[in-house]
Amino acid sequence: NNIMQKQHDENLPTTDTSTTTMSVSLSIYDCKNFDYPKTAEEWDSYHGIILPGSFSSAYASDDWILELKRVIRQDVFGKKRSTLAVCFGHQIYAHSLDDAYYKDMVNSSIENYNDNGTMGETMKTEGRQRTEPAAESSSNAASIALDVGGLASRCPAGIQFGRRGFVPTMSGKDFLLGNVVQNGDANVPSSSLVREEHGESMIHMLYTHSDMVERLPPCAVSLGGTPTVPIQAAAYFASAKETSRYQQQLSLLKSGQQDVSKEEDEDKANDSNREGRSLLLPHAFTFQAHPEFACAQKGVGDTFTNILQHIKEEFDITKSTIDDCQQDVTRYKDLILADSIKVAVSVGKILGWV
Repeated sequence: NNIMQKQHDENLPTTDTSTTTMSVSLSIYDCKNFDYPKTAEEWDSYHGIILPGSFSSAYASDDWILELKRVIRQDVFGKKRSTLAVCFGHQIYAHSLDDAYYKDMVNSSIENYNDNGTMGETMKTEGRQRTEPAAESSSNAASIALDVGGLASRCPAGIQFGRRGFVPTMSGKDFLLGNVVQNGDANVPSSSLVREEHGESMIHMLYTHSDMVERLPPCAVSLGGTPTVPIQAAAYFASAKETSRYQQQLSLLKSGQQDVSKEEDEDKANDSNREGRSLLLPHAFTFQAHPEFACAQKGVGDTFTNILQHIKEEFDITKSTIDDCQQDVTRYKDLILADSIKVAVSVGKILGWV
């Protein structure tokens, strides 16, 4: 239930060409007690934000959750702050940018309608595209019905826990695997990250959740999913326009075309060259998985095991089911650890943290 924010030492000592020692400082803010940075200077003193897991639901109406949604809209997403969100964080980030958020955007833009009285924006995410009609007048703008915002909901398949492998989308391969567009950067994750399972490349991590992201807002792209949980990870851009541009760039670069961006200079200035590439880069990544579970101080799965006990009691899961899950985690611990670390490092590089 905390926002943890991260900064790192600019002068990182190295021991050899393949190892970097990193100093990391985490400040913990208790969202349940409405504890947040109090000034713009305090917000700006951090290199990024981590939205961790919680036993709460992103769609609940608790006062602290409603306030967290407002903070994400205004101070996190609204300021394009580098963000990593996991589990509940993955859900609350999407749910904060909900239908009401986009309806407010439409209402606040009424005065900018053009001369023929129409205004609409193509809102596009991976796998779907929607063009929203313009409101004809300010009097009926408030009644506009939008269903393009992010949405968190109960997982129809019930509680999910254990090792899961998700199939990365083209965007997922680009950001997490670096094997769609070859940019010559030695820091791009190795293709050994993925394993073949039933003929498809999978990324394996640990999961414990009963809610999920049902729908992404138009500023986000899915990085992959499963039949049970179609959106297991996402990347967020500043706007639907940037998302659409990124997808066009990725498609063209994959097909071998170059120099695809012809936009104005200000549209190019989103730190898109951090990895020595021309593609736009997102400022936030969210995962339904818990990559940190694989890196517990006492060993792979230690934190996960503690959460399993809570799941067993809360959801009345049988002991044999829990035992089977733990055996699977033990058997594949090296795979889970490797994928979790490499995904985290890949995201950290894109966000400018590593």
